[in-house]
Amino acid sequence: MPNSIKILSATLEVLADFWRDQAILAVPDKSWNPQAVAQANGVTLPDDFVALYTCSNGMNLSLERSQSTDKAGFYSLSVEELRTEQRELVVDSMSGTETIITSVTPFFDYMHWSWQYAFIPNPTGDGYQIGIMSTDTSFKVITSSLATFLSLYMENAQVLYDYSRPWPR
Repeated sequence: MPNSIKILSATLEVLADFWRDQAILAVPDKSWNPQAVAQANGVTLPDDFVALYTCSNGMNLSLERSQSTDKAGFYSLSVEELRTEQRELVVDSMSGTETIITSVTPFFDYMHWSWQYAFIPNPTGDGYQIGIMSTDTSFKVITSSLATFLSLYMENAQVLYDYSRPWPR
């Protein structure tokens, strides 16, 4: 098993515990095909996102919860809620800022759509980039790893709130 898959598997186990502690149900379902459901909505999931949605189809909130988000105001979308759109984005990364037309798929939101976290195809053609979208046309790259994004999320890391400051140059 490659190291990146081991890291993602361990991260998904920690995520399940993190959500259970908040009365969010992380219900694994190995019998369904999240990729098929996503593709019915025009979304192609990277392999590690398939693993995420196999472990839990977004935030399944228990009946005793009065909130529709986690304790910090985040919400993980279910596969059925995912949509991919073509957009012109101003992408800000460590490499600089550029305007591109690309497909974008939001998969997490903060404070009922105050801003979104989404993935776009990596410009080099392999993989993807995950970023914060404070507007429909801005994308600030955070990472190219779902495991890293989920770890930052569980840590409630400051980078998840840093949507406007440019990268240090």
